[in-house]
Amino acid sequence: MTKKKFGILMAAMALLLVAQGASAQTSEVVDRVVPEADLSCEWYLGPHVGYAFIGDDEFRCETCGDQEDYLLFGGRLGYYLTSRFALEATVQYINLDPENWELTLGGLYNFTPRVPGWNTYLGFGGGIAGEKPFDDAVPIAYLAFGSEYRFSKPVGLRLELKGVYNFETDLEDDFGEFTQDSRFDVQPN
Repeated sequence: MTKKKFGILMAAMALLLVAQGASAQTSEVVDRVVPEADLSCEWYLGPHVGYAFIGDDEFRCETCGDQEDYLLFGGRLGYYLTSRFALEATVQYINLDPENWELTLGGLYNFTPRVPGWNTYLGFGGGIAGEKPFDDAVPIAYLAFGSEYRFSKPVGLRLELKGVYNFETDLEDDFGEFTQDSRFDVQPN
């Protein structure tokens, strides 16, 4: 066998090995992609805990104690109409002085419905907020972005950043009732 034929044979074998390796890598990548899950007609229920960064420095009176306690606690109930879109009702309580309740109804658009896997979503909606849920309540709107890792269809863990716009705020403290202008709160939970 001549050097030229040997070189051509070696080049052909190298090209064949590279092509075989590329096709093997492609099939491995395809095997790792998690297919979309069918979440339509699924209910979900869950608690949430977070922190509220109040967008108004004068939201609380200066004589009130426990000024830094902006922890929020709540829960959500949702229903997937399709694998990507759900309706969601939430209630949350922020331990302020005065206390603050928020009741909302909104939608959730799931960009990546996977089980198991990360489900990135966008939430939006509106509701009411006030010292008591249905007494002197003011309108609010929210926009949320987050991701939920679903271990199975009923079990997941969410990480979310939520912006809440309060159109106005009716408050009552030790000195009487007062109304504040609108404000924007940020709530990671």
